Amino acid sequence: MDRLVIRALAAFPHLSANTYEGHPWPGWDHLSVDFWDKRGRGWPLSREDGFKLRRWIRRNSLTPPMRHDIYLHELWTSFGGESHWAPDDHSGRLRHYHVTFWP
Repeated sequence: MDRLVIRALAAFPHLSANTYEGHPWPGWDHLSVDFWDKRGRGWPLSREDGFKLRRWIRRNSLTPPMRHDIYLHELWTSFGGESHWAPDDHSGRLRHYHVTFWP
């Protein structure tokens, strides 16, 4: 995951990333990353950057494979495809792109 995050930030140097273990639910998630504006956590991505980054990550995350991602109200899982993400924790001033990887 670290190599992918480094490559993503090289491709999108105007963004920042926070990596986690057990985020957002301990014991359920494994390794994950949240991408934000360059100013850091709490500074929203532009909508355009979020969609471009999501497309880039989906094309480039082969190892480790993605478990799921969330952007705006769209959730994608490797075991169920696209669905709706109802919580409002990825939009407005909280707009960021979240990715979780399989171990």
